[in-house]
Parts: sequence; structure tokens; C-alpha cells
Amino acid sequence: MLAFNMGHPVSYDPRLTAVSLIPSILASYVTLKRRIKPNLSVWQLLINGVLVGGSIGTMHYIGMEATKMDVKLGYDPTWFFFSILIAVVLAFITLSTQYYVGK
Repeated sequence: MLAFNMGHPVSYDPRLTAVSLIPSILASYVTLKRRIKPNLSVWQLLINGVLVGGSIGTMHYIGMEATKMDVKLGYDPTWFFFSILIAVVLAFITLSTQYYVGK
């Protein structure tokens, strides 16, 4: 975000930025914990995908909320839902591929 110039001043709320770290740590924990288990069912991979994808989406939107600028941010509920859904599906695909190919 710091590399992008919007043409007006942008700063970040330190507390919200720090809070956005929590979901990313959770996603990393779930991913690393999954790597040490030899046998995972599709159900467990799906749960891991929901946790990782949901954590990534949560981290992203908390980080967006941490921006301070002179414009109003608005979220379209439909696109919000689909962005989280896409994150979950891609996380599931990534974790499943890594699990089955890495055996």
C-alpha cells in the first residue's frame, strides 16, 4: 500500500494495522499446522481453506479500514461476499494441491 500514490495524503491507524496482523498469523498457523499432519480428509482441508481464506480476507479488510484519508470508503455487500468466497476457494485449492502434490 505504501508504494501506491493516490494523489492525496494517506496514513494508517497503528492499532487497526496491528490488529490486521492477527488474522494473518492465524492463517500462517493453520497452514503450518496442516503441513505436519500426514493424513487429512477433504473435510479438514475444506475447514482449513475456510480458516485461511477467511483470515486473508479479514486481514485485507481490516487493513483497508486502517487507512486514514479524506475520501469515504464504501463496501458493496455483494462484492464483499464474493471477495471472501474467492479467497476461501483459492485457499482450499492451494492447500489441497500442496497437500496432494507434496506427498
